[in-house]
Amino acid sequence: MEAVVPRLLRYALLLAASSLALAADYGDEIRPLVERYCLSCHNAQLVTGGVDLSPYASKQDVLAGRRTWERVLRVLRENEMPPADPQPSPQERQALVDWVDETIHHVDWDDVKRPGRVTIPRLSSTEYNNSIRDLTGLDLRPAEQFPADGEGESGFTNDRDGLFVPPLLIERYFAAAESVVDELIAARRGPKSFDQTLEVESMRITETNTPLKPWGYDLWKYQDTLYSYVRFPQSGRYLFEASAWGQSDREGELPGVTVQIDGKIIGQSPTLASQDAPGLYGFEVFVPRGNHRVSLHWYKEETAETNDLNRGLAAAFAAKVEAAKAAGEEPPAPNGKGVLLSLDSLRIRLAPGAEQDGSRVFVAEPGPGVSKEEAARRILARFAARAWRRPLERQEEDSLVALFRRADARGDAFEEAVGLGLRAALVSPNFLFRVEQTPAGEAERRLNDWELASRLSYFLWLTMPDERLFELAAAGKLQEPETLRAEVARMLADPKATTFTHTFAAEWLGYEGLGQAVKPDDVEFPTFTPALGRAMAAEADRTFDAVLREDRSLLELIDSDSAWLNEALARHYAVEGVVGRELRRVRLADDSPRGGVLGLGATLTATSLPLRTSPVVRGKWILETLLGEELPPPPPNVGELPSDEESAKTLTVRQMYEQHRRAPQCASCHQRIDPLGFGLESFDGIGRWRETEKNGQPIDASGVLPDGEAFSGPRELKRILLRDRDRFVRTLAERMLAFALGRRLEYYDEPTLADLTQRIAAADYRAGELMAGVVESYPFRYQEGPRGGGSSE
Repeated sequence: MEAVVPRLLRYALLLAASSLALAADYGDEIRPLVERYCLSCHNAQLVTGGVDLSPYASKQDVLAGRRTWERVLRVLRENEMPPADPQPSPQERQALVDWVDETIHHVDWDDVKRPGRVTIPRLSSTEYNNSIRDLTGLDLRPAEQFPADGEGESGFTNDRDGLFVPPLLIERYFAAAESVVDELIAARRGPKSFDQTLEVESMRITETNTPLKPWGYDLWKYQDTLYSYVRFPQSGRYLFEASAWGQSDREGELPGVTVQIDGKIIGQSPTLASQDAPGLYGFEVFVPRGNHRVSLHWYKEETAETNDLNRGLAAAFAAKVEAAKAAGEEPPAPNGKGVLLSLDSLRIRLAPGAEQDGSRVFVAEPGPGVSKEEAARRILARFAARAWRRPLERQEEDSLVALFRRADARGDAFEEAVGLGLRAALVSPNFLFRVEQTPAGEAERRLNDWELASRLSYFLWLTMPDERLFELAAAGKLQEPETLRAEVARMLADPKATTFTHTFAAEWLGYEGLGQAVKPDDVEFPTFTPALGRAMAAEADRTFDAVLREDRSLLELIDSDSAWLNEALARHYAVEGVVGRELRRVRLADDSPRGGVLGLGATLTATSLPLRTSPVVRGKWILETLLGEELPPPPPNVGELPSDEESAKTLTVRQMYEQHRRAPQCASCHQRIDPLGFGLESFDGIGRWRETEKNGQPIDASGVLPDGEAFSGPRELKRILLRDRDRFVRTLAERMLAFALGRRLEYYDEPTLADLTQRIAAADYRAGELMAGVVESYPFRYQEGPRGGGSSE
């Protein structure tokens, strides 16, 4: 009995402390504890772990800084903080835990619910290029000359607060408008078609002493280029078709044909056609108006990929080969000594079906019954209304027509005079920015139909609204729930949605720099070629795209029974039976470690170091990207792992990291990060499956989570993540909503996120419910007034 009384007394004290804590005022009761035990490290000068608790002065401040205080709550509960003396008493710790928990979790969200205010953003470079394309019909891509867009606080390059307008960009806006209008006029006046064939007899070769063969030129290692100069009458998309056949070496490897414009590769493919049936290899690419050096190159890849051939179009080449044989000129036969490429011709023509004549803009012209000014008004009014994504005021229309009148009076040709108004429309803030009007002093308001149309199109297409959205906005029907949901489905089914799925997936999962900023070491991983890197990125794109646009389960992003592969990827992954360059859905074996984002070559490579894997990077990626946890930066002076070359001879990667994590300042985070990363250790630095380390020691892909649960390998790791499916879905919903709004989410977005997560779960985790839920959400359809709504942290 004597032992029970003190225990009950302790419980009573804790309960009393808890009750007092819930009623405590932050400034009087809680802040003194924070100052005593936390601020010596987490202040404005040190900002240890990326956390500064000094600015928080009230309960409202703590709620606004909910992300930071979630971390505070976790480390208090797990006794990770404070790490050194003085330590809070059990009663003080419990008081802190209860107060923080009550403040950030037990909230009447109706009191704090707000749509948030988003900055009026300029168009991102991608949005600018796409808008010019859809506005004019010309895929000119002038934003390639703009400064690069950086990642904002939301983690995406469309973050409204990160889309600054530096002076250089203003200069580029004027130059781009000038260039776009010049191209429109040139397209209107230029030929409606272009079709030119460069016969090899007329092209120049890098080795002038090489004679021309009856079937064309033979290119090989020391004689690898044919070139000529071509005048392209207008900017646009052109189709290049090279007629060729290839001779393999004893290993069966084939040469490839590469087409370059002014030294820049626009397309390449291994030539799998034989001399008996030459093939035509086509590439479609944008080419600016003017004279350009067009060249054909021989190249050899480490591994060849197949290409869909159109042998019928190369019939003339085949006839030349047969004629040469009849005349006793036998083409070279495979001799095992090397590879050879035989080229006959290169055909260049405007891409079929492309609307590249300016007719999308020049919708009227002067003539009988139509004055020049009337025609100009029709052109400018329609162009500006589409460019500005709303109806024009009469005064705005008159201002543009006045510019035409001025140019016409000085004797400019009709197109040039109209062009002055077109340029003015393109440098107007109404085009360059996504303007959403908010009356001064209004706390919040619903977006009008035109603004909602723009939010929809720049979310799901990264471009301006199409005619259907404009029609619905004009009719005032876009706000109707059934209409809005139907439009989401229609827009996701449109090919333009692939720009969205690629951009979101690459920036969310972190593989957007694959092959460029993220590049494995050439010596350590010689099989990682540019072609393989592109295939990996395409696989990741298609994986996400298929789930989203086919309304599949979002849980397939964690685990799936299929993968998107072509021959090169299948060979890389040791999957049999896949032939061809094109990606296709491939059913995986029941015991395959692939399927879902954890088995993608793109994510596995992007989360590795140039010379080896990194369980820390991979584990951190799982926690932050898939599970939404915010981890502090590593403490200073924690040291680095031993050099890979020396340690890899005797230690496994696991052993090196276990030595590293013994440091007390590292252990608390690494016990959560490392097990997840070790679960992927069976994948090497470029995503290949392996059973042993480089030094021959067996891979240990086991892990033990902080709660004591053990697992081994990616398949068991997936099962653990699927068990926490609502956490994953909430994280994805948060990222999607942040992308849709163009801002990082705040504490007042919690009701929207909770509702989204519940809706998705109730709909069997279908992707369509995520997308419809985002678009139907309160913050997507409303804008907050001047009181603000930015980050409080």
